[in-house]
Amino acid sequence: MSPADNAGLEPGSREWVPDLHSYDHIVVNSSGGKDSEVQLDRIVELCDRYSVPRSKILVVHADLGRVEWPETKELAQRQAQRYGLRFEVVKRTQGDLIDEIRDRHVTLSQRNADAAVLAAA
Repeated sequence: MSPADNAGLEPGSREWVPDLHSYDHIVVNSSGGKDSEVQLDRIVELCDRYSVPRSKILVVHADLGRVEWPETKELAQRQAQRYGLRFEVVKRTQGDLIDEIRDRHVTLSQRNADAAVLAAA
């Protein structure tokens, strides 16, 4: 293995780690669930290990609207606060996930109807 092959590998392991210093921001999507919590824990661990300031980390929660459990945003926020990280919530301006699914269904149904008309012609 050449030295270039080892770029990004942690010393003594085969685990690849990105050059966290090269990023202006490290944006972490968080659903508030256990996988997001483990991901956040790992990113903070790596930033601390490689002396990357936690101020570079931004935790973002995508609000899905009506399909989300009532306290999901608060849980994601508490997970970010535990590490002293910035936290932001983003939300679709066109409606929530249910609206997106409904709109997508209408669009695809119309495409299928149009295709059927063309095929019959």
